[in-house]
Amino acid sequence: MEVLSDAEWDDFDRFVETLGPLYVAEEEIVFRGEATPITIEYVRSPSHDARKIAGVLEKKPDMFEDAGFLTILPFAKSIEMHLRLLYFGTEREAFGNNQFKSSAALSSIAKWMNSEQEQNPSHKGIQGKSIEADGEFFQRFQENHRQVRGKVWQLIKIARKVYEKGHDYRHNQIQDWSEIRPLYIEQSALFEEFCELFDRLTR
Repeated sequence: MEVLSDAEWDDFDRFVETLGPLYVAEEEIVFRGEATPITIEYVRSPSHDARKIAGVLEKKPDMFEDAGFLTILPFAKSIEMHLRLLYFGTEREAFGNNQFKSSAALSSIAKWMNSEQEQNPSHKGIQGKSIEADGEFFQRFQENHRQVRGKVWQLIKIARKVYEKGHDYRHNQIQDWSEIRPLYIEQSALFEEFCELFDRLTR
């Protein structure tokens, strides 16, 4: 079974650290539209929007100059939202935890799997606070992962690939649809595979 090496995890963690938090609040974050329930469809909504934009760009490829921001970055955002759902469940205040770190969450799940610990996986958040996986999605994941361990490693590796690809389009790179289209097709397929694995592991 293929796993990520310690060097790969270190590299990914350094990569995510360079992104830095968009906002680290000492006080509670107030969400707009916070009456909207946290569901599997909610965490996939950025990917749905990316596909809508891609459909527009197929017909009018010159409509947007920054096609990567609109069609690649949303998949990375949706990956993080899936990881939040896995870690925190559907309770909105927990889901919006402003200390959460995607790379550390993935690493904690991998280490938890390998060690067969009874205690739930946890990681140190952005300000060093301990964050523990909990909630109904993690409980189902906990029940299922032993039967399909290879699927968990696939999930982790795909999450890493999709998350990394969103980096340039968040910060410093602009490309039009003709340049982005092949990457969009690749990322869309990877994201679909991620969703299938996530559903299998948490149903």
